[in-house]
Amino acid sequence: MSRNEIFHKTEFQYFKNVLDYNVKQSSTITLSDLYESTKSTDNHIYFSINEARWKIEKETDKDKIKGIKTKYKKEIIPCYSPTWVYQNKRIENDIINVNQILYIDIDAQEFKIDELDKDKVLLYYKTMSNKGWAVLVATENLNINNFKEYYTNITRDLGIEKYYDKNVVRYHMAMTMSHDPDIFINSNNLFKFRYESTNNRKPGIITKSAFYDNQNTENYSRLYSGLRYDNIDELKIEGDFINSDKKDINIIKASLPYTVNTGNRELVLSSYCNNLLYLNNTLDYNDLIKILRQINKKVCSEKLTFHELKKIAKSTIEKKENKTLKPIYTPRTIVFKKNAPLSLTDKRSIINKVIGENKSKKTRSEIYDVIEDWDWTLGKITIKKIAKVCKKSPQTVSNYFVEFKSFVRALNKEFLKEKSKEKEK
Repeated sequence: MSRNEIFHKTEFQYFKNVLDYNVKQSSTITLSDLYESTKSTDNHIYFSINEARWKIEKETDKDKIKGIKTKYKKEIIPCYSPTWVYQNKRIENDIINVNQILYIDIDAQEFKIDELDKDKVLLYYKTMSNKGWAVLVATENLNINNFKEYYTNITRDLGIEKYYDKNVVRYHMAMTMSHDPDIFINSNNLFKFRYESTNNRKPGIITKSAFYDNQNTENYSRLYSGLRYDNIDELKIEGDFINSDKKDINIIKASLPYTVNTGNRELVLSSYCNNLLYLNNTLDYNDLIKILRQINKKVCSEKLTFHELKKIAKSTIEKKENKTLKPIYTPRTIVFKKNAPLSLTDKRSIINKVIGENKSKKTRSEIYDVIEDWDWTLGKITIKKIAKVCKKSPQTVSNYFVEFKSFVRALNKEFLKEKSKEKEK
């Protein structure tokens, strides 16, 4: 790709802020757009950046300065993804392409921008704080496997390895827009960093990113583009998620652990292959073999032989042909809708809340059952006695007791009344 094509045709996905993870296919900017926007004094980014810088400049408390930066990044200032292209969500497992452009964030105030080799960068500009630098460089052969290795090599070769922010070396990071009237753009030549990679990505779930590693293999990209890995899209989900306190939401999922140990290889790969074929009924024997060879290489601590892989593929295809292929269900307590506008933090918060509510329901139900079926040989119902019977702490029972207080009072009153009658006899 020529310099002109990189600046005018390479498109970065654009997000309203760093908490916006939803991909909007029409929302993109080019490197040329980035240059013009950063330099402009006539857009909302310029006014927002200036406002943030003014607040930072007059503040002396480090925590408050951090809070100002966080607020503007999370709520006000747009951001872009210079390196990765995502399908639906700005997360690692949704990566479908790479722009061959790397963003380097330099926060160290002792760094001198004049010491940077400008012939090797595309552009650089002041970041939101007005004290750091954003540097963009062009690459070749960059992929999800060698991403972090490239970062290390490029920062070393530019002599900035002790200055750059390692916290942005992530697969989901988006870079906040900024304003710099003196933004530098390399108009002389196009230098591309290229390294022969020696780094192997740790095994993981075979997803879009895993298949994208095989950039030069048409079959994998063709095969991957239409695959389904679960049936969540078939569930009736009103809102962002559904949940059940009985863990009875059954989904069909084709996924793998990070590492498959020797004793479980055939079982794990057979189960994966079974669900993958069930979810993608058009796959044939040759497709399954290609996929199995890929995941065998990535996740098995000790590789299965090609004969063993063929046996798994053949057996799975035979089930399909004999119409005996049945899905293996995974029971879930909570399932999120695909493309739900939720960050990972949002999801964790919802999960914790649902788990807490389910636990409360279970505890409440257990206490009620004990009261309802009370053994009156133990005497009148008390918090301590309930706790002993249902094997919970008195404090736990006390937390829920207010809900059963009137019920317990009525039962105890009836018990004492019957006991009084017996004494009279």
